[in-house]
Formats: sequence, C-alpha cells, structure tokens
Amino acid sequence: MLRQIKLMACLEARNLFGLNVLFHNRDKSARWKALAMAALYVLLAALICLYVGGLAWGLVTLGLGDIVPAYLLVISSLIIFFFGILKAGGYLFSQKGLDSLFSLPLKSAAIVTGRFFRLYLEDLTISLAVFLPGLGVYAFLVRPGALFYPLALLTALGAPLIPLALATLVGAIITALTARMKHKSLAVTALSVLAMVAILALTSRMTALDEAAFTPEMLRDFSGMVLTILGRVYPPALWMGSAITQGALLPALLWLGVSLGVFVLMVMLVSPRFQAVCRRLSVNSARHDYRLTAQKGSSLTASLCKKEARRYFASPIYVTNTIVGPIMGLGLAVALFFVDLGTLFPPELLSFDLHALLPFVLAWPFCIMPATACSISLEGKNLWISQSLPLSTRDFLMGKLLFNLLLDLPFLLLTAVLSILALRAGLEEALWLLLLPALFTLLTCVLGLFVNLHLPLLNWENETRVVKQSASSMTACFGGMFLPVLGGLAVVFLKGAWVLPALCALLLILSLLLWRAACAFDLRRLA
Repeated sequence: MLRQIKLMACLEARNLFGLNVLFHNRDKSARWKALAMAALYVLLAALICLYVGGLAWGLVTLGLGDIVPAYLLVISSLIIFFFGILKAGGYLFSQKGLDSLFSLPLKSAAIVTGRFFRLYLEDLTISLAVFLPGLGVYAFLVRPGALFYPLALLTALGAPLIPLALATLVGAIITALTARMKHKSLAVTALSVLAMVAILALTSRMTALDEAAFTPEMLRDFSGMVLTILGRVYPPALWMGSAITQGALLPALLWLGVSLGVFVLMVMLVSPRFQAVCRRLSVNSARHDYRLTAQKGSSLTASLCKKEARRYFASPIYVTNTIVGPIMGLGLAVALFFVDLGTLFPPELLSFDLHALLPFVLAWPFCIMPATACSISLEGKNLWISQSLPLSTRDFLMGKLLFNLLLDLPFLLLTAVLSILALRAGLEEALWLLLLPALFTLLTCVLGLFVNLHLPLLNWENETRVVKQSASSMTACFGGMFLPVLGGLAVVFLKGAWVLPALCALLLILSLLLWRAACAFDLRRLA
C-alpha cells in the first residue's frame, strides 16, 4: 500500500505546473511557453513577497509584531480554502486517466492520496509564498529565539492541511450531490457560489466588532483585539501564533498532529466512495423524447453569444472563478448601507475626498477576472471548428466580448443603483459611480481577449489549468487589478475637475485601441 501511494504521489508531482512539458517535451515552442509561465510564477511570487513583507514590516513597526504569525496563517488558510472549494472536488474526481488507473492493481486509497498530495503541493506554494517573506521580515526586525525558525517552517508545511481538507469536504459534497442531476454543471455552479457567499457572510459576521465582545482594556490593546478577531475566523491561528512567538514546541507538535489527523481522516472518508462517485460522474443522461419543432433564426453575433453562454455555464470552475468578482462588487454596494465611511475613515486623517475613490473601489471586483481571459483557451481542440467557418476575427471575438459584458451588466447596474441610494449621491457623483466601473469593466474584458490571443493554452488536461493557472488568466487578472488602483492614484495626486472626464476618455480610447489590435489578429496563428 505504501509503495502504491509513493508511486501515485511521484506521478502527480511530475505533472505539477507542467514540469513534464518543461523537462521532456522536444517541441521548442511548448518549452518556451512553459518557461514563460515559470517566469510569470516567479513574478507573481515576487509581488506576493513584496506585499506580505511590507505588511509584516508595517505591523512590527506599529508594535503589533505578536500578531504577525497568526495573521499570516489566517491569510494563507483563507486563500487555500476559498480556492480549494473551486478546484478540489473537480480535480479529485477528474475522469482523466481513471480508466487506465482502475485497470491496474491499485487501491482507491492510493489514487486518492496521490491526488491529495498534488493538491497539497499546489497549496504549499501559497503557504510558503505567504510565510517565508512575512516571517522573514518579522525575524529580521524582532530577532526571536532559535526555536522560532523550526517552528515557523513547521507551520508553513502544515498550514495547507486543515483548509485543504475542509475545502475538499465541501467540494466532494457538492460533487456527490450533483453527480446524477440532469443539469449537473449548473447545479455545481449554484452550490459552489452559495457556499462561498455563505462563508463570506459568516466570516464578516464573526469579525464584526461589538461592545459586548471587547472590553475598554482590549480596545486600548489593539493587538489583543486583532487576535480575538483572528481567533474567531480561524482558532488554530491563535495556537500556532502564540507557539511561534513564545517558542513553545509542544503546542506546535500538537497542532501538526491534529492537522495530519484531519487530512488522513478526509482521505479515509473519500477513498471508499471514490470509485462510486467517479462512476456516477461518468454517466450521461439523455432525453429520448426529442421532437423537431419550428426552427428559429438569429443573427451571427447573437448565435455566437449564445454559444459562449452554453460553454460558460457548462463549466462550474469557469463560472465560479469569474462570477465571484461581480458578487463581491454587489456585496460592497450593500455594505455601504451599514458602514459609516466618516466614522471608519475620519476626514482629518485623509488628505482627499474618500467618496471620489468609491467608483474605483466598486470597479475593482469587476476587473479581477474577466471571463474573456480564458474564453479562447477553453475552445481547446475544438478551435479548428471556428477557424474553418467563414468568420472574421472580429465576429469570433464579438460573441465572447458581448457575452462577458452581458454577464457583468446586471451586477454593474445593481451595484451602481445600490451605492447611489446608500450614499444619497447627487447627479454628478451618481454619473461617476455608474460610468467609471462600466468603462473599467469594458477595458478589462477587451484586455482579456487581447492577452488570451497572444498567450493561448489550447492543449490542456483540465479546465482548472486554463481558468486558474494559465498565463493569460493570470496576466489579465493582475492587469485588471492594477487598472482601478492606478485610476484611484490619479484622482488622489492629480487635483482638478478635469481628472475624471479625462480618465473616462482615456479608458474608452484604450479599449478601442486594444479592440482594433485584437481584431487584426489572424486566428490561423492559434494552434
């Protein structure tokens, strides 16, 4: 059994992040793409290190160094948990290669453990990217004892276990419940989105400040207040945070043992039902009462837009990864009814009008992951069908762009209306709250198409790699995240009534230029 687990773990590790392509593929273009992807991962790691290191430096400088380890553990665990819900169930029960594996004398526990090991390695990269720079800055500034370093490494290695196990549990339950449903993809999508919304609502409820929970002494001790909040969100963070800062070895070992126990328990729960769930997922239901009715015609753009809609809703990972942003934008607009910005950010502490930044804050969630960033890559091996049709590049791209805009439009309108009502905005402020997020969304959708044309990934194993790990999705994601930030900085540092109109004109011009460049692309170059 242990030998089987070792073999499956090694097999999964070799397929991690496209390492087989990098080391064994003789196609130079594929190797160059793999190297470019590796360079993008390095850049991403550098950005995370800069952010986390700056955060740790700020906390230590403010005298809150004792909360740094717990804070980092909460951040990494939440990231692993949320992203794990989207990918764990789909990858764990993926059908690719199962026929070959089931024909071999392998136990289900070995296959499940191997797939869990790959998920753990992926999440370990997140954990190390958060812990190493944060605790490195903490160690440089605080100069802790020698026991701090092995405990910090132990925490980084064990951090993914519990959130990965919980995320897999949620993902496995969703996958098992929807295995025999007629509209399985829509059901998986709906349950995943509902689970994430419920978790976000519960987390915000747990972190809400109330007078009964905090004493005046604790309010004076801000670090104690933050630790209480972190303990509400993720109690193990308090145990390991205090163990690292105090150099306590026994609580750290106890926490690692509990984490390993939860992880092993999850493997034991999934393994006996693994083949049954996989068989249920491989069954396709067909309707036998098909009747030919009147045929309806539609325009070329409408037909392509409907095709994109069918492809979009057929992929739960595609939907959940791109719909979270608009839902977050809508949540921010709802939060404005319950948050007093003047109390939260006193005017005497700010040198600018906070309301002027709200359009950029509301635009940010709509820019973090446009659906167009991977819509071309998801064509996969079926791209030749579109290439063989008498379609221009403009027609091909218009359907994808139009669908993405129609997908975001209801959320954009609701976000704008709710924020206008919450702020009781005047005519001018209401115009910017509606216009700026719409223009930023348009620019990011066109940017997603442009990037995906030049960084396609057509030969993919599963949709998760395209949606979450491809160069085009990551480039469009980080590019979209920076656009509203740059706009907000322009408003802060460039004073004058001309700034917002000029910014709107610039966004529109950039969108048109990118669109023209994308339409000039020859689709035959995609192979």
